Amino acid sequence: MNFTMYVSEGILVVGPRGTLDSRSTGPLCDALVAAIREGWRHVAVDLSALDTLTRAGIRGLVVGAKLMQAAGGELCLCGATPDKESFLTRASFEHLLAFEPSIQVAVRALSAAAATHPSQMKVSMAETLTRPALGAAPDDLAPRLSAGCDRLADPGTGPRSRVA
Repeated sequence: MNFTMYVSEGILVVGPRGTLDSRSTGPLCDALVAAIREGWRHVAVDLSALDTLTRAGIRGLVVGAKLMQAAGGELCLCGATPDKESFLTRASFEHLLAFEPSIQVAVRALSAAAATHPSQMKVSMAETLTRPALGAAPDDLAPRLSAGCDRLADPGTGPRSRVA
């Protein structure tokens, strides 16, 4: 499988071609992760040139969608044939995967979403790296957590204190 990446109306479009299976989902997932790290928050995945899609191949799409949601963005699948869309729906990931009938509709929908949240359209790498982690402990809980960590890491109380 190979894929194309281009920008349409400020939306990143990823277009896998060929077969998306257990061997090819890794590169797709890597490309989606790289896009998120580069700051893209609205990505369309055009499935129109995809010949074959397997359950194992869905993994890259699901990982990309979960990471995109965690970053406050949206990943939209588009251009899937009815049988591929049915297959994706039966995989029970409707809560993660948004579907649009064509790339044009997906780009319009994502552009509208980006217009309502312009700060999320593309976030710089510096902002991504310096943003607090999702689910970080509240300030009042941090001292208790660090105290617990100090107690666990206290010399002489566990296997970490052994020196070979």
